[in-house]
Amino acid sequence: MPYAPCEGGIYAIFNTITEHRYIGSAKHFKRRKYAHFKKLRNNIHPNPHLQAAFNKYGESAFIFEIVEVVSDMSILTEREQHYLDTLNPEYNIRRIATSNIGIKFGPRSEKFKQFMSENMTGQPGVKWTDERKASHGEKLRGRKRTPEVIENYASKQRGVPCPQRGRKGRVMKPESIAKMVATKSERNTPSPIKGVPKSDIARQRMSESAKRRCARAKEMRNANNLTLFE
Repeated sequence: MPYAPCEGGIYAIFNTITEHRYIGSAKHFKRRKYAHFKKLRNNIHPNPHLQAAFNKYGESAFIFEIVEVVSDMSILTEREQHYLDTLNPEYNIRRIATSNIGIKFGPRSEKFKQFMSENMTGQPGVKWTDERKASHGEKLRGRKRTPEVIENYASKQRGVPCPQRGRKGRVMKPESIAKMVATKSERNTPSPIKGVPKSDIARQRMSESAKRRCARAKEMRNANNLTLFE
């Protein structure tokens, strides 16, 4: 059944040789299919039954089928439970949708344990053992940067100290310094009319303009007061 990338619902991973299947639910079929087959190819799928069959029969024996497209996500679990009860899929460990009741996990492979260990290391709430800390420190200890990396980093930092805005010790490029000096010089250029005495006509025009502004402001205040008391 064809489907749009954003569609979701009930799906099945079907073994065309044994005709066994795995039933699951997803909000996005495309994302879930990619996640399943990626783990199966890397031999790290959490379902040992499905992983064992995938290893035995190969990827070409499995197809991803759409059982039902569900537009209302609030009934997604209900629909999954319906197919778990009616189809009785052979590869499913979980018999109650979204519940781990009755699940008995088999022994994990060393590759799966290693994968989980590498992905969980450094995550919030995961503590490193003393051996892990020592191993990580040993890898970083004595590591030196190549001359090219050092020169590339130094070329970006080359310049003079820049203590402005708390960036004490920060260096700036000569081009940036020249640009700042030019901008500051333009801002400090004295105004051409500053200090020039104004004529009587200019003073009269400025006075009349100020009086008109005051009159308009007074009219607006009076209008606002009338509106409040109406």
